[in-house]
Amino acid sequence: MKKLAVNLKSKLIPVIRDDKGLALLFSLVFCLILLLGGVVFLKYYVSGAQLVANNHKSIQAYYLARAGAAATSAWMIDAAEDADSLIGTETTAGSAMGPGEIARIKVYYKDPAEPYQQDGVVIESTGSVGGMERQAVLTLTKGQSGYKPVYDVAVFSQNAINLGSSAKIYGDVGTNQAVPASVAFDWSTSVSGNVLIGPGGNPQVCVTYPNWSEIKSHLPGGYDAVHNLAATRSYPLPEFPSFPTDLPNRGNLNVDYRGATINSDGHYSNITVSGGGVLTIDVGSSTRRIRVGSLSVGEGFITLQGTGKLILYVDNSITISGSSIVNFKYGQNNKKVDGDPQAIMIYYKGASMIVISGGIRLVSCIYVENADVKLDGSGGFVGNIITGGSKVEITGGATADVKAIYAPNALVDFSGSGELRGALVANSIKIGGGSSITYDSSIKESFPLTVGDSTTYRMGRWQ
Repeated sequence: MKKLAVNLKSKLIPVIRDDKGLALLFSLVFCLILLLGGVVFLKYYVSGAQLVANNHKSIQAYYLARAGAAATSAWMIDAAEDADSLIGTETTAGSAMGPGEIARIKVYYKDPAEPYQQDGVVIESTGSVGGMERQAVLTLTKGQSGYKPVYDVAVFSQNAINLGSSAKIYGDVGTNQAVPASVAFDWSTSVSGNVLIGPGGNPQVCVTYPNWSEIKSHLPGGYDAVHNLAATRSYPLPEFPSFPTDLPNRGNLNVDYRGATINSDGHYSNITVSGGGVLTIDVGSSTRRIRVGSLSVGEGFITLQGTGKLILYVDNSITISGSSIVNFKYGQNNKKVDGDPQAIMIYYKGASMIVISGGIRLVSCIYVENADVKLDGSGGFVGNIITGGSKVEITGGATADVKAIYAPNALVDFSGSGELRGALVANSIKIGGGSSITYDSSIKESFPLTVGDSTTYRMGRWQ
């Protein structure tokens, strides 16, 4: 029995020693696993931190790119006439912005064949921060629009202004000329405001008056009221429209004492209103378009019905005579009074002179392509006259509450006590015979058309 116990003891000792080695092995493996886990954790921790840092840089780069595109678009909108110089260019010089930079900006047409299409101008801007680059894309829509002429004086002439025979101007006058006698006063003539002469002109040479008088009898402010323009002014004609060809043919219309009504668009060979007849044109609440070969109103009347507007296209001739009124409305006791001159726009491309004489009354805006214009006798005009012709005459007691005569190619000749309330632009001006011009600043708002072509840019969208 004792021998058995000794033998068992000798067998158990190696077994116990083997278990301790296994435990040590497990401990080493566990430590290795912890070490590897720590390494992996540290690696992912560092990678995550780097990812966060890169994401932060990416966001910064994107907003720098947006800032570059936004600044470029703002400049193009504000300086539209110069902005075309950027189209087709790429700016590669970096602009430092804090920790990063606006690396480059590229501006181009989406389709050069259609530069005015919606979102047709593309601005690509790239921001860069710490080696991270992001791009922002913004579009603009390019357009064209005209502008209203500058009407800050009673009279403006591209060339000389001659005031004679008791002519009076109540307001300022201006000329592009800077030569002797650019503004010439005669006896009993006066300007109540200032005189603007061309750049570099000498007031005492450019503004002249008779030897027997003094400057302050013609210009109350004397030579202190004479100033130089900063730059010569340009007064282009508005674009004359193409006449519509899609209007239904309605033949001739003769209106007598029984009257008649037009309530739809149409193309007439001739319209004649006579014998006290009244032609009513129903314009509804929009725009009525009528094209006519010749318009004749003799002892007749034309009135509008509705809140809309009439556009009248005249090909060959306009004749208005007698005591006719074009554009009247009924006032108290059924009396005929002036309508709204802005409600009728007449485009005339005939060659014969437009004559408004006798007791007629024309209340409208009229654009005469090339013909001359004459206001004669007691003829009255209310509205705006625009002409590309070479001469405008206002004579014989004619009155024109026109707001504007815009005749940049014409000699405008006032005589025989003609009167104008509004403003005048001409190539050259001759005022005499007791005529007068009184400035009306409302022309700044009431001029019906725009002139010239100016480039515009409108904000599009981010892409």
